[in-house]
Amino acid sequence: MNKKYFILILIFVFIGCSRSNSIIDFYNCPNKVLSDKTSHSLSYRVIAGKNDILKVEEVVYKNSYIISQVQFSEDAKIFIKSNSAKDFNYLFNSENNNDTFLIEIKTVDSEEAEASTQCIVEFNLP
Repeated sequence: MNKKYFILILIFVFIGCSRSNSIIDFYNCPNKVLSDKTSHSLSYRVIAGKNDILKVEEVVYKNSYIISQVQFSEDAKIFIKSNSAKDFNYLFNSENNNDTFLIEIKTVDSEEAEASTQCIVEFNLP
């Protein structure tokens, strides 16, 4: 992955997280390189703090290219009420020997504060 790109994302994550009281928690972000071709499910939870969350955005990069970008929101504007949570899953697999996925989750709350975090999933298939 391009080093400059990775550093830029980390800066964005730091700035975004410092302005919001929302929490984004990955349950099963792997801490090792995956070596099997089976499908993998990445689970995460978004917890609203004192403000309602209006939007959750999920962006998935594969080898530095966006392969999926989804925004979750409700017509009534409040997607996750304050002091509550919502769970999400993302299912993916690798077909190449050395794929790297970056899954980035962003939230925007009712005070327009943003939070962001990411999970990196690396494959090294035989």
